Amino acid sequence: LDENLFTMDAASGRKWLGELCDLWIREGLQPKCRQTNSPPAKGDGVFWSGTSHAGLHRFETLQQMYAAGCSHLVYGIESFDPVILKNLGKGTTVEKNMSAVETCLRSGIKPIPNIIIGFPQETVQSIRNTMNAMKTLGIHAKPHFATPYPGSEWFYSYKDSITKQYDGDLEEFVGSLGDASKPTAIISHNFNAVELLGLQQIVSSMDFRLLDQFEKQWEASHSHREPLARPQESFNIVKTRVQAPVMAEKKPEILTPVGV
Repeated sequence: LDENLFTMDAASGRKWLGELCDLWIREGLQPKCRQTNSPPAKGDGVFWSGTSHAGLHRFETLQQMYAAGCSHLVYGIESFDPVILKNLGKGTTVEKNMSAVETCLRSGIKPIPNIIIGFPQETVQSIRNTMNAMKTLGIHAKPHFATPYPGSEWFYSYKDSITKQYDGDLEEFVGSLGDASKPTAIISHNFNAVELLGLQQIVSSMDFRLLDQFEKQWEASHSHREPLARPQESFNIVKTRVQAPVMAEKKPEILTPVGV
């Protein structure tokens, strides 16, 4: 299910997922191994999965989902750095991200954390923070790169930088999209594409020694060069505060297109 299941559940007053699980079992779709606590077998039943919000999940609901046949959940963890998470505005924290992985594992459902590097404010320390959390949780991941997809705030804020990186051909940029584990347009203020490729390998191999070496060289050189990406005020997106169905008391910033 390509849907953020716990966001939907929260918007329904914590009813939707419970009803979904009950119906799944009632219609005879529950895998037999979840009834008998035995290893899964071919033709056992219908397993399902989806995506989840790290700050909204509940253990009791996860248990219901496991019993109904949920096999894994993709968590948009992105980062374990507090500055990065605050700028993303997803309503989660480092602590909630840590808890999300641990709680999901405890329920029996496999968490699949999505890790991203190359954010505009990315630093060596923010990457180290993410690696430290991954080590603590036992996560292995080949990070994706922060990508300014057309229509996103990043695309409009960094449009000039993207255009320059593709020699004025935005169609070539769009054609290069599709695999976020490969770099396309860089929106990092501190790292270029070659450096991000190296950092991706460092995170994947959890090589703290190489990260320390890179940091020393980077600190000696980065102050003498121009950043590859510079944000500009978007011409058609205005930040406004609206009451959203999830965590409305925090009044998250919602980006609203205007004039299009």
